[in-house]
Amino acid sequence: MKHARERVNLTLPGVIATIVLGVLLIIYGVIAYYFTSHFGFNTSIDSLNCAFKTVDEVEVLIARHVDSYEMAIEGREGLSKTVAAKDVGLEYVPDGQVAALLAAQNPLAWAERLFRPPGEQTTHASVKLDDQAFKALMKKLDLFNEKKMKPPVDAQPLFEGSAYRVAPEELGTTLDEERTTKLINEAIRTLVPVLDLDETGCYVAPKVFSNNPDLIEAVKTYNTYVPFSITYTFGDETEILDATVAIEWVEFDADGNGAVSEDALIAWVRDFGARHDTVGDERAFKAADGEDVTVGGGTYGWEVDEEAEIDAIKAAIESRVGETREPHYVQRAEKHALPGQPDWGNTYVELDLTDQHMYYFVDGEIEFETDVVTGAPWGGRATPAGVFYILEKLSPTILKGERLPNGKREYETPVKYWMRITWGGVGFHDATWQPWFGGNRYTYAGSHGCINMAYSDAQTLYGILELGTPVISHY
Repeated sequence: MKHARERVNLTLPGVIATIVLGVLLIIYGVIAYYFTSHFGFNTSIDSLNCAFKTVDEVEVLIARHVDSYEMAIEGREGLSKTVAAKDVGLEYVPDGQVAALLAAQNPLAWAERLFRPPGEQTTHASVKLDDQAFKALMKKLDLFNEKKMKPPVDAQPLFEGSAYRVAPEELGTTLDEERTTKLINEAIRTLVPVLDLDETGCYVAPKVFSNNPDLIEAVKTYNTYVPFSITYTFGDETEILDATVAIEWVEFDADGNGAVSEDALIAWVRDFGARHDTVGDERAFKAADGEDVTVGGGTYGWEVDEEAEIDAIKAAIESRVGETREPHYVQRAEKHALPGQPDWGNTYVELDLTDQHMYYFVDGEIEFETDVVTGAPWGGRATPAGVFYILEKLSPTILKGERLPNGKREYETPVKYWMRITWGGVGFHDATWQPWFGGNRYTYAGSHGCINMAYSDAQTLYGILELGTPVISHY
């Protein structure tokens, strides 16, 4: 009997332990079962505390997070914009990601989470936004306003003093509209908190940077052969002649020695003159009668002195200078104008060959006008159309025609007031032999090309007309 009691006493603690263990296992199992539908201790999803929450509860949290979403858009020169979920109608769309995270959770390992929390868990929250609202937002952000954007500038050779250097690129603030729009849309859909437009490559970049090996080599070449610069001025416009152009003039011999080709230099100056000369060009202007007229030909206008310019460029290359100046001119006009526009200013003579009438404008106002008789429209005697200028004033003088085979002149006519517009013998003068002026008289009693005027009118015009005054002769 003694031994039996000892056996009972020895097993009682074991029984108690077994019971306690069983209870604990039941409790553990109940908790584990709980975590089959709830996230465990220390669970964080998308930086949200999701411990002890069901899938539905977590999705409500994520939905609230999406509703309160804001994104900062940052860029160059202090660009800062804020985008909110409400701006684009952003909404969370449950798609099973949270349920998948719960399914991947081991409910039996719930205790381990007390001492070793799992890493941050993330979802790629499925959202939808209103496309029309997004388009309205992009318009409101005003990111692509050309007036507010600075275009990028390529690194380039820059002449300073007596040598070239690499002028660094300028990044500017011009955004690539397609890429920027796409990245903003993607950033909103993935709930990115900050989008840096510079870091994400949204800006239009220069094509040439200062470390470009071809640019560096080009600068070395310029400084070796043609380190000079001439900035030509044409009123408010400029044209630069420097090594970027003149390097094409350099020819190399078999030993690699370079020299400027004179033929290439001359060809460039000829082209330069052709581009900037206006003598003989057509110009459109409004005539005194209000009609729009186009007139070409004549001798008035800008004309580059090509020979003098060739010599000046050679001197600049030799001395390696940098200068800003006008071209050398054989003759000048009153002003620089756009191609096809008047370059004679507001003081000029207008000769209407159709109406047989002339006007003298001073500072844009008619100071004098009168009827005239011009050259007869036959036998090569018509007064030429074109833009001319007053070459000579004489009082008195004798007008002489072509020399005839017998040695005599076709005519020798004394006049009191002579105002020449061509060296071929065309000009304004008094014509006391004409009984009247204007109308169609020139068709049967016209001159040999000159512009006949009444004596008193010629006297008046002679007294106020200055040498060099432009004369626009037109039909």
